[in-house]
Amino acid sequence: GIQVSSPTASDEEIAQAVADVECKKSTRLIDIWSTQESGLQEKAIKASASALTNEKNLKDSTIAKARQAYEKAAQG
Repeated sequence: GIQVSSPTASDEEIAQAVADVECKKSTRLIDIWSTQESGLQEKAIKASASALTNEKNLKDSTIAKARQAYEKAAQG
C-alpha cells in the first residue's frame, strides 16, 4: 500500500501518480477546472465590484497618507 509518511515514493506511488497525470491530460481536466474557476471568479468580482472598489480606495488612501508621513519625517 501507499505510505504517505515515507520519505521516498515507492514504485506503486510513482505509477499511480503517472496514471493520474495521464488521466487528467487525456480528459483535459485541468483546462476544464481552470475555465470554470475563472468564470466563478469573474462572477464573484462583478458581484462584489462596489465593495472591492471601496477597499481599493481605502487602501490607496492609506498608502498615500503613509507616503506623506514618511516624506514629512524625512524632511525633518
